Amino acid sequence: LDFVDKDQTFDNAAHEFEIFARERGYKFRADDSKKIFSALASSRLVVVNGMSNRDFQVLLHLLSDYFETSLHIEAVDDSYHYSERVLFKQDMQLYSSVKTHVYLAMDEARTSLRNICLAGLTNVTGKDLLRYFTPYMGYVKNPLSEYPVKVLNELNAESTHYISPNLWFVLNLAEGESVDALPASVAESAAVIMISHSECEESEQHTQTRKFNYYQMDYLTEKAVSGSCIHEDLWKRVDRLEEFAQRHAEFAIGNKLWISLEKFAHVLLACGIGETEALDEAAAAHLITPMMVLLNGKLAAEDLSFAEEVEAVFGEDHADACKKLIRSCEAHRTQNIEGV
Repeated sequence: LDFVDKDQTFDNAAHEFEIFARERGYKFRADDSKKIFSALASSRLVVVNGMSNRDFQVLLHLLSDYFETSLHIEAVDDSYHYSERVLFKQDMQLYSSVKTHVYLAMDEARTSLRNICLAGLTNVTGKDLLRYFTPYMGYVKNPLSEYPVKVLNELNAESTHYISPNLWFVLNLAEGESVDALPASVAESAAVIMISHSECEESEQHTQTRKFNYYQMDYLTEKAVSGSCIHEDLWKRVDRLEEFAQRHAEFAIGNKLWISLEKFAHVLLACGIGETEALDEAAAAHLITPMMVLLNGKLAAEDLSFAEEVEAVFGEDHADACKKLIRSCEAHRTQNIEGV
């Protein structure tokens, strides 16, 4: 508690981050900063959907500066064939292995336990993700102790590395990639967000913001979950979506997924978002992607489309975030088919 400001709130932190970004020349879309904090509160794995590499770098740069940590991003390429590649890469000039920015982020997290440290991977494709990222999913699912990650190099030799719980993985999908191409094990654990920002005039003077650290995040998340609640009748809409998925595939909302949904929704409530919108955004972040992964190709012609089913459950005017995510995936599939 020595590092917790009890007067700080998620709503204030999101507002301060908006000011922080705008004064540095970037304006976020309304409520997107609130979704960023909700995503970080609900999962150690955040997947950014529909963002260019440049915009992703801007996002990570702003967040790292706001959290007073270093910028750490690696671009995935054809050399990512094994899990140790996430931590080390070959320096062709020195003919030796060097630490990647993901390793440096892990190192910074271990030595600065009160800081929120971000490890960014960009140019990520769903079909290749498991061959190098699988061991790190153990940490994503169980982050609250120093987690041992066992990774393999290209010769199948194993080494163990430890991740402290103040590290977040942030993945940016490659151009033309859709979140419904993510592996099921990743989709059910990730917080998927669609956010955007635009350039604006940078300020000469910068407003002083309160430091937001890992302990502050943990304290406010617990406070949000134990605070105001979403009405039970609204949660029954999630049950109806689960029942819809179960008619077509083996799908169940496990305990960890429920907890993630609740954290995302309750942080939005703490930011002043209404119950229905908060649940819509939480479902878009944590429920729609794993459902799309399992339902892909399993809906018959006579069935309602997924977007229509979501609209029927939430109401025509209360599922904008979910429908936007579904339609972005449908648009990607159409473009890929036309490209072929």
